[in-house]
Amino acid sequence: MSLLPPQGVELRHLHYFLAVVEELHFGHAAERVHISQPPLSQAIQTLERQVGVQLLRRTSRVVEPTEAGLAFAEHARRTLASAGAALEAAREAGGAEWTLRIGVSPYVPSGVLQGLLDGLRKRETASRVTFTDVAVGEQVKRLRDGELHIGVFADAGGYHGLESEPLEPAEEVRAFVTGGHPLLKKKALTPDDVKGETLLTLPPAADPELHDLLLERMRTAGYAFAETREASGHLPRDLLLGVACGHGIAVAAASTAHVCDAGTLVEERPLSSPPLLPDIVVAWQQDSLWHLRERLDEVRAVVRERWTASTTGATGSPG
Repeated sequence: MSLLPPQGVELRHLHYFLAVVEELHFGHAAERVHISQPPLSQAIQTLERQVGVQLLRRTSRVVEPTEAGLAFAEHARRTLASAGAALEAAREAGGAEWTLRIGVSPYVPSGVLQGLLDGLRKRETASRVTFTDVAVGEQVKRLRDGELHIGVFADAGGYHGLESEPLEPAEEVRAFVTGGHPLLKKKALTPDDVKGETLLTLPPAADPELHDLLLERMRTAGYAFAETREASGHLPRDLLLGVACGHGIAVAAASTAHVCDAGTLVEERPLSSPPLLPDIVVAWQQDSLWHLRERLDEVRAVVRERWTASTTGATGSPG
């Protein structure tokens, strides 16, 4: 079957359609593709007229793909990927450098990234490599849209349509407390020590799966707090600055203080029953086309080497 769009259908309309299918919300999809909602709705209506069937079912509350829309979405993804493959193949054949675009969660320690970068350079996987700090939810969107080739984040699950390889073993969760806090008199914090405290968290939107998983594992380990409060931003620095300002205590990966410049403003304490965070993984589109598969096989080999080194103690602590 041809991967070309039907006659008259524009690639940007396929991009808009997939954004609506994945967001299930016209407003969110419009933000994602950087246009306002009315032209997005008009583009979808134009697409449906050109295809000749209803692709989306709309009500006052929800939008969802029809059966035809689901089938069309599958081929639309392949069409956009094929178009991207053609562009990159042409650039490479014309002598242009090929850049491996990597999204990185702000929580990933620099030592982990350096190990990955060193491995990629040794194998000459790409002419250039770019790293971009991106929250996990946005990474997943950009991976699906082809804006990123691979993502690096703690894998809390639920990221459909992606393949992944473990890169770095799970980290232990630690507590971060402002200077002078009575809890600093403790060598390790028990559930009883924190039951009257406010837990400061990042907004769930930064990474909903990891946010929920961390709270669940804290509850399973017996830790409950008097209340929960969100930090003012989505970055590790925002979390620790909130702790430093006395808004609550935080629980996060042990390396958190090393991935931002707010670590000197707070002190950390181990938990008496510490839960583990998910492994850090490298992920990419499950249905990446042939021109990327060869590159991704190289990435997979580098990641497996790093994982073997990490799990056998051949590398030091991250950060």
